[in-house]
Amino acid sequence: MVKLSRFELAAVKRTGASVRQFRRRLRKIDEQIASLEEEKEVLKKTIDAWEEPVRQLTGGYTSLQILSGKEVPGTGDGIELNPISEEEVEKLPINKI
Repeated sequence: MVKLSRFELAAVKRTGASVRQFRRRLRKIDEQIASLEEEKEVLKKTIDAWEEPVRQLTGGYTSLQILSGKEVPGTGDGIELNPISEEEVEKLPINKI
């Protein structure tokens, strides 16, 4: 270890005292970050659990991708669209009320 004069040692002590509050704050922030990382992982797992059925239904797309329009699975995949004419609509029992 380096031999310090009493003036150098006093300067080191003053610096240590000045930096102490910053070290304490840094330690608290590190604890908060660790806590937030844990919460982040829990939220990711929860989201994945909720999104899994949607992914299976849409072929891998999440609800966010579908609802934002960023990813749209092929229109009409597995769905037959049979348009109904106006005459057929008029024949439906709900229109006779």
